Amino acid sequence: MRFTCLGIAGGFVSADQNTQSYFLEFNNSNLLFDASEGAAISLNNISIDTIFISHIHMDHISGLPQIILNHINNNFQIPIIYAPSGSQQFITNFFSLMNLEVNINIIQIDTILQNIDYKISTIELFHVVECYGIRIETSKNKLIYILSDGDYSNLEILESVPIDYLICECTFTNLEKAKQFKHSNDTIVRQLVDRLNVQNIIIGHFSLRLKNNFKPNLSNMMDCFQALTDLNNITFLCQNGSLLMNVE
Repeated sequence: MRFTCLGIAGGFVSADQNTQSYFLEFNNSNLLFDASEGAAISLNNISIDTIFISHIHMDHISGLPQIILNHINNNFQIPIIYAPSGSQQFITNFFSLMNLEVNINIIQIDTILQNIDYKISTIELFHVVECYGIRIETSKNKLIYILSDGDYSNLEILESVPIDYLICECTFTNLEKAKQFKHSNDTIVRQLVDRLNVQNIIIGHFSLRLKNNFKPNLSNMMDCFQALTDLNNITFLCQNGSLLMNVE
């Protein structure tokens, strides 16, 4: 299983960083979690089996039409898409305005997906729009959470086993700003980690406004809560703004 982070920016792309999307290669399955503009470019010639859209904000869904067009142009099968309410209208209207006949049937994201390799379910997050996190349980007993945008302060995750990888957002450094816009900051994420048995954590979705002075208070966090390229027990390879890791 190979996991690729296609960007760690939140809200807007920049010249050197894409917005947050995650690509998971799992045996014969290629799974994409959120469809940023950068994902459409990075995965231009790759067939994606399933796409999960956490919520309808442009940094998480803007690349979806281009990804679909890429699949059509490459004669790939169009991916199965799981997304929140309103996503069907978004994609239907987009292609209608372009006068293109593309049949896309989007499945409500709170539907459970299960096969021989993994089971994927969702957890609702506290954001300004309908938003979901993803829980992945693999056949090799690995547990992965991909939490999208939201204030995790009152998030209840009940697990009797350790979470191998917790992937979450840390948009702001200021707690009041985070709560105002229903996002998380380093304090909120630290509190979430304190409530859980987390083996490794990846943080992303950083505001570009903090690009030149982003220094979250990592010194007060748990030892496992470290910067992306300094994560315990994982070797990262950085290529063109992407982070790759192998999960055994």
